[in-house]
Amino acid sequence: MTDQQRNKRALIALAVVVAIGLTSLLLTRDWGSKTASSPRQTIPVAEHSLEKLRRAAASLPAKEQNWKLVSTRLAAGEKLLIAGADKELAQEKLLENIRNLAKNQRPPLAIRSQELLPAKRRGDYGEVAIAFHLECRIEQLVNFVSDLTSQPEALATEQIQVHGSSAETKIMQVRLVVAGLVPARLIPQKKEVADF
Repeated sequence: MTDQQRNKRALIALAVVVAIGLTSLLLTRDWGSKTASSPRQTIPVAEHSLEKLRRAAASLPAKEQNWKLVSTRLAAGEKLLIAGADKELAQEKLLENIRNLAKNQRPPLAIRSQELLPAKRRGDYGEVAIAFHLECRIEQLVNFVSDLTSQPEALATEQIQVHGSSAETKIMQVRLVVAGLVPARLIPQKKEVADF
């Protein structure tokens, strides 16, 4: 027997098996509808499904009320985000807020230098940050950080580095990193490189 004859017999056997399988599937399958009017569905089953639908319909007003409450809270929370047309403007607004806050301290804090840090994506929101150096006393630093957290925007200190102080004047060199939340649309999502 050659390979060609063996392949021909295998194809015929496969066709017979497929035909028998399809025939048994068509003959044993229940093609009737599954509606309440179907004679196979009993009245208690139909009553049970209707009761489930009634309970689901009764819970809709509570779910809608919860949705409104969550939406209101989310809107109030998003008012804490730093507004801006793009991340650079949001960073500039953060810098302006920090400068105003430092200027309003008694005595005013002098910001020696500042550095705009790269913006980061943090899940559903973005983060802009600024590092700046200033010279101040410990109580001025505490007051500044305290006033920073009481701002209307969502601001936080990410890092505080304190470098030695003068024994006579008690003035310290401080590097402070302040970050604020911004809408995620301001910070483009980084595209990952696909592995081959």
